[in-house]
Amino acid sequence: MSKSNENISSTTDLKTNTERSVLDTCSIDLDKLPSKQTKVAIAIGKQSSSVAFKLDPTQQKTFVYIVEKIESDAGEFVREDYFIVVTSLHVELEKHTKLITFHAGMTQYDQAFIYPEKIPNIDGYTDSWIASGGQLVKKAEKDWVRAKANFNKKEYEVTCLNLQKRPVKWFDFNAALNEALKSNIIDSMDHPVLKRLGIVKDDQAEEHFEEDTLEDILS
Repeated sequence: MSKSNENISSTTDLKTNTERSVLDTCSIDLDKLPSKQTKVAIAIGKQSSSVAFKLDPTQQKTFVYIVEKIESDAGEFVREDYFIVVTSLHVELEKHTKLITFHAGMTQYDQAFIYPEKIPNIDGYTDSWIASGGQLVKKAEKDWVRAKANFNKKEYEVTCLNLQKRPVKWFDFNAALNEALKSNIIDSMDHPVLKRLGIVKDDQAEEHFEEDTLEDILS
């Protein structure tokens, strides 16, 4: 074999060995990657009018809550944040609280979410939004639906759909709800949201101790 052929053969072998080395390294690195899936938080909220969804009739929880409406710098509505009030503060905060039921939800794209349903208050107060919202939930527990807010009529318009999909595989609702609300528990009259909403002033705040957490409430 000529020196030229020897050099070509040597270069080819070196290239082949280098490629094998890279592949071997990639293989080892891939084997070392964690197999456990990353936990993704399930959000509380409603779907846009273009997205169909369904609610699980067997998974829901009702709470006494206070809502904080979040606006942009321009004063436009962004979202509502829900704060759960512990039992020991129900009487003291009854003028500022309402009732809400959270439902396990799934979109047509298999996106899990937690649906918030505002329900009639303890004193019986209701309105057209609450009434139509209740009908929306009943339909969504049976069929796939799309929902749209009609601000002129102050009610929800619901369209039932016949989607050919496999049965929904529901998620661990209690765990998801606990994760979503664990930082939004009002267990003291000194809670920051009560001050932001002007419900209490700094000099009016008192400490109230409550042993129950949201996890205890859900169990």
